[in-house]
Amino acid sequence: MFENDILEALSKTSAAVAYTYYPAVVLGMLAVNLFYHHIHWMSVLGFYVWGVLFFTFFEYLVHRYIYHIDDSGSDRMKRFAERYHGIHHDYPQDKERLIMPPLVWTILVAFLLGLAYLIGGQTAFSFIAGLVTGYLGYIFVHYQVHTSNPPRWLKSRMMHHAKHHYQFEDKAFGVSTNFWDKVFGTMPPR
Repeated sequence: MFENDILEALSKTSAAVAYTYYPAVVLGMLAVNLFYHHIHWMSVLGFYVWGVLFFTFFEYLVHRYIYHIDDSGSDRMKRFAERYHGIHHDYPQDKERLIMPPLVWTILVAFLLGLAYLIGGQTAFSFIAGLVTGYLGYIFVHYQVHTSNPPRWLKSRMMHHAKHHYQFEDKAFGVSTNFWDKVFGTMPPR
């Protein structure tokens, strides 16, 4: 993908990184709210759950409007989408490019945490912890449907995502859920 060996190495991620580093970040953020900010555990739980649920909407929007930007987008955004998501469509079985690299992920999470802090104050830590947990669920589903014969309970997710990759690139944007595809009319035909 990159001619520069360092950039090439930084663009790859193993599932082990996601399942160790990302949960540690979640636990750290929850600990900040519980033990540093002394926010009641019910509030922490509520903002955490809200973050998990919000992730599904965030996932849908990013996948549909950033990764699959239409002709109305700028040339720069189209190049971005092609480089960072188009490569996934060209090589959907590449295990090292199914998960956002930790460096990029950390910068994005820090940005989202700052934005959420401006909006919600200290509870941003719980909300973003939920958002990251939603992303972990997405990673699990996405990795399973691309790299293995997923368990029976994930077969419908696999079929939905396969339709996006191989039949209807303009439909089936939801990976962890098809709820938003139903809401916004982007469900593929049966």
